Amino acid sequence: MNANAFEGFSGKGPGEQTRDGCSVELYAALQDSSDLAPVLARLRPGERVLELGCGAGRHSRALLAAGAELTAVDDSPAMLAHLPAGLRAVCAGIESLQLGERHDLVLLASGLIHHPSLAQAFLASARRHLREGGRLLLQRHPERFLREVEPGDREPSPGLAALRVLRASRQGELLRLRLAYRHADGRRWEHAALLRNFDEATLAGWAAEAGFEPPEPLDERWIQLRAAAPCLNISAYRFVPLPDAAQLCERLQALAETLGLKGTVLLAEEGLNLFLAGPAAAVHAWLDALRADPRFAGLEAKESWSDTQPFKRLKLKIKREIIRMDQPLLGRERAPAVDAPTLKRWLDQGHDDTGRPLKLLDTRNAFEVDAGGFDGAVDWRISKFTEFPAALAAHREELAGHTVVSYCTGGIRCEKAAWLLAEQLDTPAYQLEGGILKYFELAGGAHYRGDCFVFDEREQLSADLSPSR
Repeated sequence: MNANAFEGFSGKGPGEQTRDGCSVELYAALQDSSDLAPVLARLRPGERVLELGCGAGRHSRALLAAGAELTAVDDSPAMLAHLPAGLRAVCAGIESLQLGERHDLVLLASGLIHHPSLAQAFLASARRHLREGGRLLLQRHPERFLREVEPGDREPSPGLAALRVLRASRQGELLRLRLAYRHADGRRWEHAALLRNFDEATLAGWAAEAGFEPPEPLDERWIQLRAAAPCLNISAYRFVPLPDAAQLCERLQALAETLGLKGTVLLAEEGLNLFLAGPAAAVHAWLDALRADPRFAGLEAKESWSDTQPFKRLKLKIKREIIRMDQPLLGRERAPAVDAPTLKRWLDQGHDDTGRPLKLLDTRNAFEVDAGGFDGAVDWRISKFTEFPAALAAHREELAGHTVVSYCTGGIRCEKAAWLLAEQLDTPAYQLEGGILKYFELAGGAHYRGDCFVFDEREQLSADLSPSR
């Protein structure tokens, strides 16, 4: 028995067992791949194929013979030892796989989609390894089998002399199975498994959450999922008087709902702050409508891409401030700003263009700073932005004699902070134009350590603006 076995899975018999209870010698003896016919009919020679949970290579050999450029993944070194030559073998768990590459087709066979706790993680792993428009082909157990299987003899697979169901018990959507196998040479194995049944609606929900289009059944067992187009994520803000904020909110919400966008848009008399995501054409249509208002003409939005929708719903709200500091910016001039290339040049040379030393001031909350920040930046460990004015009053002397550059995630907090700095300091004070995300876009990760925390399901972005988790 494998000491690292999944709960509900076990195996016994000759040879080694994997963590899902599969006996390596048994799977090495099972080489029939006739069940792969629907996959092979859709495989084009030369396609890059990722086989997840390849086992001892029962399907791998057929994929190679059909001309696939194959990467085969399994978490059992003993299983991988049986793979044929001509492919790349990777020893890893499916749920944690991070190859950093995209494939034309991903294969998830042998009913792995029925894992009771990791099915959705398997789908997420498949999606992050598929190119746009790529396909996942997954093999499920027939619904009738899961609903009706009872103890008794069953038709054995080619290579076996006998197959018997020893136990079949159900609790809700879970099925506990214990199977007995007998090889023609007399070897015997048992395998206990815990399977989760699901209906079409459940699978469709999992697929959408993982970034796939609706499932396409190919037959009773095989299902095709196409990778959906990447999701465009935008963030933008502008401080501008909005006496009609409530009416504008209604118009923007109606359009966002029509276009199927999700995210958050905050409006106040001092301006607008937004984070939205959806199909690129829909996002651009909404932005075009917003920019048609002269107050938002030329509004620049920071863009990044994700395989899945990072927001769960659409929210548009009226607030007293679009970023709370308990000091609305109404009718005040914008504080001076420094762009990313200039800041990088200053950091490279160790001072600004007048020779004055720099102080970078992080205006974010402490937990955001913990994800990453500029080297040597000042961090006052505030827990919310409303604490910034008091922190500035307490630490103002530390900034004397320096050129101060405040920064934040996307620019909105550092713009408010820079206004307060310019008002209260006797030293040059700037905001980083566009915040960390714009710096990443224009200057990469130079002089920056770690990631940038963002307030959506991506959680953290690396310097190339891709999710780091």
